[in-house]
Amino acid sequence: MHLKIAAKPFSLSGKKLIFVDDKELYSAITDSIAGQECVKLIDKKDNIVLSVIIRELTLLQDSYKVRFLNRENIPIHFNRIERWKPHYKANYHDNTYTVKENEYNIYIISKNGTEIGRYAKHQSTFLSNEDIFIIDDNIADLELVVSLCLIIHEKESDRRNPD
Repeated sequence: MHLKIAAKPFSLSGKKLIFVDDKELYSAITDSIAGQECVKLIDKKDNIVLSVIIRELTLLQDSYKVRFLNRENIPIHFNRIERWKPHYKANYHDNTYTVKENEYNIYIISKNGTEIGRYAKHQSTFLSNEDIFIIDDNIADLELVVSLCLIIHEKESDRRNPD
């Protein structure tokens, strides 16, 4: 499957459209909860928030908390596992998910050591900035993988726009 996160470069709302195999299934907005910036993943059909992604910063590293609002509402902590590299790891439903950037600056998403997705490329036009991901066709936790792709999208956006 192909997953595309499209953001308008001059959008004040920070809204992103998310396409899975060219079908717009989700959107995401940047918001604030208790003073912390977060990204909310929204189901396009029902217009409900599926997950909230909060970046937690400490002095030398960051981590992410993903909270699903339509399930058991238990936060999933993606903790940085290497201090100087953007490598994150979390456990969810007896599975271990990792997000790692390899030596070619390509993010790989793994489940129990098996690759289930990867950051493919960035496309930029005057009207849209798009990050393209290739994900496995047999994903059981699609919202989790989309949330991980949003984390990668945010990190890549920060890298492209350091201000």
